[in-house]
Amino acid sequence: SDVCSSDLNEASRMFKKLIAPYKGKYIFIDFWGTTCGPCRAGIEEMAHFRKEMQGNPDFQFLYITGAGTSPSEYDYNEYVAKHLKGFPSVYLKDAEYLYMRELFHFNGIPHYVMVDRDGKIMDENYNYSSYMLDHFLNEKGIRK
Repeated sequence: SDVCSSDLNEASRMFKKLIAPYKGKYIFIDFWGTTCGPCRAGIEEMAHFRKEMQGNPDFQFLYITGAGTSPSEYDYNEYVAKHLKGFPSVYLKDAEYLYMRELFHFNGIPHYVMVDRDGKIMDENYNYSSYMLDHFLNEKGIRK
């Protein structure tokens, strides 16, 4: 279906606002949901990266979900407290989440996006694997 440009402008504005606090850093964005097994597995598998990168001036993890993929706010809050404590996690309204899906052309989750230091999309369909992220962090000299 055709997305009207005003929706994309709105989505783009919203996205810029979401990433604004992390300007100057590479941002790994994870679109996920509490009802998605592979999403949770990915988050749990990346625990060592989060631990290593916490407070890093050059790199930021950002987690984004919505009511459609995380229908229970209770489950969402519980999961975030257990696995994503200390990392930005955003819970969007359905319409806002739909904007993100339209902006990045995805239906399925997990979906990963990599953003550069200037807030430009480096890869809107980042093929995450531990190896890829490891390589990226070393290549950019981000490792402590």
